[in-house]
Amino acid sequence: MAADPTRDPLIQQAAEQLAEQIAGPGFATDSEAYRAHWEASVAASDQLFRQRYGRWVWMAYHLRAHQLAATQQTDMQ
Repeated sequence: MAADPTRDPLIQQAAEQLAEQIAGPGFATDSEAYRAHWEASVAASDQLFRQRYGRWVWMAYHLRAHQLAATQQTDMQ
């Protein structure tokens, strides 16, 4: 997936908004309410992303996010 200077800042902004939305209600992170809120927020964000940028761009970013998370997890151990 090639970098796109017009798209990439918008995607970063959407990711930051999702993080704020997930943290917003202040649920305990081990609660069922937090999990339900997290899942609904991510599903809505993913749907909007796919509508805006297409399925292939979504998949590329989704895979990259998992790679980064795995790297961070490994670095923390």
